[in-house]
This record gives sequence, structure tokens and C-alpha cells, in this order.
Amino acid sequence: MKEKPSSQPPSSQPHPEVYVDFDGVLYEAVIDGLLAFYEPTDTFRMPYGVYTRDELVEEFRHFLTDLLRERDAVGAVGGVGDGFT
Repeated sequence: MKEKPSSQPPSSQPHPEVYVDFDGVLYEAVIDGLLAFYEPTDTFRMPYGVYTRDELVEEFRHFLTDLLRERDAVGAVGGVGDGFT
């Protein structure tokens, strides 16, 4: 895991850079655990409603896909040292 920079951004920057070390392994593990240990009909009460296992897995997959797409887009523009893995 990369270390976050120790210095604070200059106060003149209205939107300081956010450093993220993300490769999706944690989300993939959550998805794998849901599929391995819960039935398709099991339900989960979330802040925005009740989801079945499969609906929740689908939500996590969409979230993971979006994060990886964003990471790749920023990496392509930012290059080395952009804070993404």
C-alpha cells in the first residue's frame, strides 16, 4: 500500500488532490463472500432499501466497475505518481 503524502496541500488550492490506493480486491472479496455464504433469496436492509443477495452483488459490481474505470481514466491522464495504483 502506498503511503499518503505527509505534507498538507497549500491553502491556495481549492480542491486538494485525493490519494487513493485502490485495486478492487476488497470489493471482489465482499462479492465472493456474498456468493459463497448467502442464498439468492437472502435479503439485506441497506440505507436505500432492501436488496436480495443477487441485487446487492450487482450493485457492488457496478460500483467496482465504475471505480476501476475512473482509476484507469485518471491514470491515463495523470501518469506516474497520480496516487492511483
